[in-house]
Amino acid sequence: MDRSDRPKFEYYKYLTDLFNKYPFHTLSPTNESSSGLCMKNNDGLYLFYVPGNSYATHVHFDEPNGTKVDETWLNTLTGEYKKNGVHVFRRWKEYRTPWKGVSFVLILEVKK
Repeated sequence: MDRSDRPKFEYYKYLTDLFNKYPFHTLSPTNESSSGLCMKNNDGLYLFYVPGNSYATHVHFDEPNGTKVDETWLNTLTGEYKKNGVHVFRRWKEYRTPWKGVSFVLILEVKK
């Protein structure tokens, strides 16, 4: 079987790693982005899944202006995490993926 035709079982490993790294049992669905799906908890954790046909998402959550947010990306095809560091959040912010044409998870953690 050609390698490109083989099942991509490593995707399950990447998702398992994501589920183990963050407390999914505390997350609830919310509508706080312009594209993709968002889940959040009451501790300032936001996870945004955005499909590969989008290059960005616009986040508009109810944290006050000036809140510090830690930004991390997950490439769902390779399992690579990319940390973009802590920045100051404004009420409406565009986040552009570091990978074009790939579904990604944007992880935002409010620093208290």
